Amino acid sequence: MLQAFLVLPAFGAVWLLAAPVGLGRRLRDLALATGTLLVSAGWWVLVVELWPADARPYIGGSQHNSVLELVFGYNGFGRLTGDEVGSVGGGAGGVPGGWGETGLRRLFDAELGGQASWLIPAAAVLLGALLWWTRRAPRTDQPRAAALLWGGWLAVTGLVFSLMAGIFHGYYLVALAPRSVRWSGSGP
Repeated sequence: MLQAFLVLPAFGAVWLLAAPVGLGRRLRDLALATGTLLVSAGWWVLVVELWPADARPYIGGSQHNSVLELVFGYNGFGRLTGDEVGSVGGGAGGVPGGWGETGLRRLFDAELGGQASWLIPAAAVLLGALLWWTRRAPRTDQPRAAALLWGGWLAVTGLVFSLMAGIFHGYYLVALAPRSVRWSGSGP
């Protein structure tokens, strides 16, 4: 339930660093975006939690009919820490916990390496080359901002997937792939 938020550190950092507006506006816009995110992502959780438990469908995957339990436990932080009350166990390679060995080499192991991780070294080299090529460009340079955005996205998501101790599936790797975004140059 929290995987969609993995891109936010890169988006926020690149906005603060490279947006084509003054620092005050960048800070204000980021605060506004954060508030909007909390409202748009949290309204459903709030409604479900406020609805009487005996009048709503049972929140599957929770132990106590609580969506907050899912967000902060089994489907959220529990995936990071491995403390997933109600987890179904695992089955990856007979490793205790069943979801594969954690560590910086996880994405390159025999199970995951052939899926998408073989592109990571090429992406890192090209990212380094693009950052070097744009080193003297203005702060708002779009190619450098794009490189920082996609590189930050890859770094945060890759580190989380490498180090998470809870439920992990190979299809999560699709989150490593950038999506097309067009920078308007005029702010949000």
